Amino acid sequence: MLWDLVFVGLLLFLIPRLRVRGVVFWLFLILYSAGRIWTHEYRTDGGQVLGLQEAQFLGLLTLAIAVPGLLWVLFTRAQAPATRE
Repeated sequence: MLWDLVFVGLLLFLIPRLRVRGVVFWLFLILYSAGRIWTHEYRTDGGQVLGLQEAQFLGLLTLAIAVPGLLWVLFTRAQAPATRE
């Protein structure tokens, strides 16, 4: 839970500084997944999938989707800056 508060604070700090729409969403997924992988490394309960706990497996799966998603947003939308309404 503390990890969640730290990265939400970081994202709230970054929101006004980011010019490309969608970056905060992908950063949220990346940070949350990394936190799940890290925190569940120390837990002993839960099922196993391919030698990892379920939360770790889903975290890796989410990272496999979120990192390319962030790169796609950065490289395709960097030409058109976000507009504030």
